[in-house]
Amino acid sequence: MGFSVGQQTWQSQSLSYPYIFWQSGAYNSNSDPATVGCFNADTNTKEFVKSYLTSSYGMKYSYNEPEGIYSTGSAVLVTFNNNDNGSNSINYLFSIPTLTADSTVSERLKALNNLKKSLADAKTAFNSAKSDFQKYQSTSKTIVKDTRIYKNATKDVKNQKKLVASTKKKIVIVTKQYAKAARAKKQSLKKQLDNLKKVYQEQNSALTKLKKKQATAKSKLSKAQSKSLSAQKATQRAILKKAIGATVMAETGGKDVTWITPVNPGSKESYAILWPDSEDFSETVNVNETAVIKHTPINTVTQAGTESISVGGALIGEDGSVPTLVKKFERIRKWAENTAEVSLIGQTSFPHAIISGIDKPHDTYLTNQVPLTITLQKVDWADSNVKKKANSSKNKGKANKKSGSGHKQKNSKSAVRTVTTKPGDTYYKFAQKYNVSVAQLRKWNKYADRSIPVGVKIRVK
Repeated sequence: MGFSVGQQTWQSQSLSYPYIFWQSGAYNSNSDPATVGCFNADTNTKEFVKSYLTSSYGMKYSYNEPEGIYSTGSAVLVTFNNNDNGSNSINYLFSIPTLTADSTVSERLKALNNLKKSLADAKTAFNSAKSDFQKYQSTSKTIVKDTRIYKNATKDVKNQKKLVASTKKKIVIVTKQYAKAARAKKQSLKKQLDNLKKVYQEQNSALTKLKKKQATAKSKLSKAQSKSLSAQKATQRAILKKAIGATVMAETGGKDVTWITPVNPGSKESYAILWPDSEDFSETVNVNETAVIKHTPINTVTQAGTESISVGGALIGEDGSVPTLVKKFERIRKWAENTAEVSLIGQTSFPHAIISGIDKPHDTYLTNQVPLTITLQKVDWADSNVKKKANSSKNKGKANKKSGSGHKQKNSKSAVRTVTTKPGDTYYKFAQKYNVSVAQLRKWNKYADRSIPVGVKIRVK
């Protein structure tokens, strides 16, 4: 009940069923301060234990000893023997207001906690979106830098072209002068012409290098722009998703609802909140109906089927908001018609799903909601582990050379293929994947069907 025997001094108690109030404490003791507590006899739980500083109560003398405690229902009355450690003493009475938490208070407290959680989630979403935006800004800075480099390279090429053109023009002029000049002046002009041609070659060589530098800068800028565009779209999508999540939290106050949004939302309105009455989850397993080898592990002839969920409830808004809710329903119907990939967030969540069915009963008497049942089927995406062989296109269309005439070569060691096992791997699974019989796999490998270790190499070809 919150009282420590041997460490606290019991003073008094009071009963206001089902609550037992008690007070403890010694004279001006830091180790045993004035303390009031409450215990619930119905639930057998401690409601609260609170120590307080009597020095702040404004009593006349410096020595204070807790005495009585009384409950009036709306307040707890506590008394103190206040004295000067001599013959003078005063009894003080103080009132501590109390509130019995009924169902309404409990509901409000729950709503307050939900709002706190909603605020914390919204803050997390904001910080995450801010981080994404900073990443996008970093990519944009790279674009600015590469753009500046490309512009400078283009400017250098332009200036160098002017120098080349100017030198070329001078060569033409001197060449004409050389053709008309007397013998005495020809030698001087020839020397001048040779120098101009040498400069021209050097300038052309420099121009070629600058053009190459310009092309490199342009290529780098193009790649950075492409990367930036992808990053921008990804960032905008991530920020939009988090903004939608924050909006849903704000609208619902953090209450338990089910909501749907496209995996790639088009706008901040791309969501629908369904206040659920029911969530019916369904999962199937496909079993091979044909005869199988005796003692074959059961997981080799079964396959996980579809997971689906049917959510019944309503789109709810303010009184008279049915036209707005109908627009939201049309949005859901559009997602279903376009087989848009959506995310379901609720008691059961599907990160990737397709809306496979919508049931909307007609009810003209409801002014603030649209009853709805939505069925969704879970979608799983698998990453391919097949790597494209380098230079595989070089031999495309060429016939493979074989020795002999029409006879197949015997399998060489290079044709043998092994794989490293993972949890859940079976001979049946390898047989289906690599088009080989289970019997052949048993012959190649030393492990029993039910005892294939994880992390070992298994021959599959």
